[in-house]
Amino acid sequence: MTSIKRILLFIFIAFSILNAKAQIEEEIISFTDSTAMLVLNGRQLFTQSLRYSDIEKAQEIYIFLSSETENNEANTHAFYYNEELAVQVLFQEWDTFLKMAANYNPTEEWLCYSFPVRELSTILDAINSNNTFIEFGMDNTSLSNEDTDILQLYYHLVKTREADEIYSQKYKQFKEQYPHSKYNIFLEQFLLKPRIKAHLSFSVGPNYIYPSLGIEEHFEPNMGITIDLSFNIKRLLFSLYVSSASLHSKYAFSASYKSHQFEFNNHEAFTYTELGGLFGYSILQNNHFRITPFIPLAVSSIQSNHFKGDRIKDEYQVFKSFTSGIGLNSELKIWQFKLKDKYTDTKSFLSIKLQLGYNNTFDSPNRHIFYFRTGLVWGFGDF
Repeated sequence: MTSIKRILLFIFIAFSILNAKAQIEEEIISFTDSTAMLVLNGRQLFTQSLRYSDIEKAQEIYIFLSSETENNEANTHAFYYNEELAVQVLFQEWDTFLKMAANYNPTEEWLCYSFPVRELSTILDAINSNNTFIEFGMDNTSLSNEDTDILQLYYHLVKTREADEIYSQKYKQFKEQYPHSKYNIFLEQFLLKPRIKAHLSFSVGPNYIYPSLGIEEHFEPNMGITIDLSFNIKRLLFSLYVSSASLHSKYAFSASYKSHQFEFNNHEAFTYTELGGLFGYSILQNNHFRITPFIPLAVSSIQSNHFKGDRIKDEYQVFKSFTSGIGLNSELKIWQFKLKDKYTDTKSFLSIKLQLGYNNTFDSPNRHIFYFRTGLVWGFGDF
């Protein structure tokens, strides 16, 4: 009898578990928001219509989805905010667009049903495919200058999908012309900020060192190499560089240094080295060419080449001194391209750089050096 009771108890428990599971499953199914499924499927049909260039059908779907999600308790939308903005431009609903822009509040969360896949790119493609009709519609509106300018600013961003120079100029003009605009929050918190032209570049190339007052009677001019890493922001130039060349003596001579006696032959090679940074400001700059006067701050030296390894410290130094001067940098862009990977595109360019300059050492006696440098530049960013 005890065994039968145990079996019956086991069956009862198993049945209860299954029944509870079925009940939970039924509750989950019944809890599913039918509106969310409607929005999800509707968005897919909306996107498909845009891809087939059926703008009229896409507009009908948009109106239907908007009406189905209107006035719900959670204030949830069928489209994301940026999608809604683009849709208004696509359908030429200028008043709705301007109302959304004027009432933009970055602190308010804009909810979208079931977190669907974002379709902004598809909407932007549709706008660009119908740009003739959209631009005609914008040109024939009776909007105020302020309304037209904010609309044109957004539309330019849609077409280019980046803050290019024209967009940046329009952005700054809008800020200057309408300092108390009702669209200021939208402008500053939603739209892209104006581009700040900047780039990082690396260059390498030959240089020509011409010793002048103080050392010209001892050494002949010669070729060498310069390597630098530069950063440009707007018109400012910052660069770290190292420049080196082999300078040959004009005659044999003797010298003592650190208890060592040196005998140097005629035309013996000495190493000229200059290590430091330069700072400049472009007086002429456009998308293809720039001219930048600069001031270098560096340490330069000329020393012999008798030792290797740890004994390099014992080399004879003709001089080693803090050095500064003045120079002129000119740069010509020869090719612009993009480096693409899985996630992003990086602007890049190749250019040719020429530098002319004059340096003066700060030790005694002062020494003067003229130089000419050229190099192939590989840059990342805006030229």
